[in-house]
Amino acid sequence: MSYSHFTLDERIILLQLLKKQYSLRSISDILGRNASSISRELSRNTVNGSYNPYVATSLAYNRRKDTIKA
Repeated sequence: MSYSHFTLDERIILLQLLKKQYSLRSISDILGRNASSISRELSRNTVNGSYNPYVATSLAYNRRKDTIKA
């Protein structure tokens, strides 16, 4: 099954919708992603109780980079 990583643009939209207090289900419908994907994105990339799309992109990049084998 194919999947794609969240883009910075998607993360920015996610933050905007969270600030407007949209539900995870509504956000998932808008972004065209599964609600569990939104939940995982938030749990993996929330630092000190705050979600920042730029920090989230950096964290995700570092996790991917760490898994690349030489």
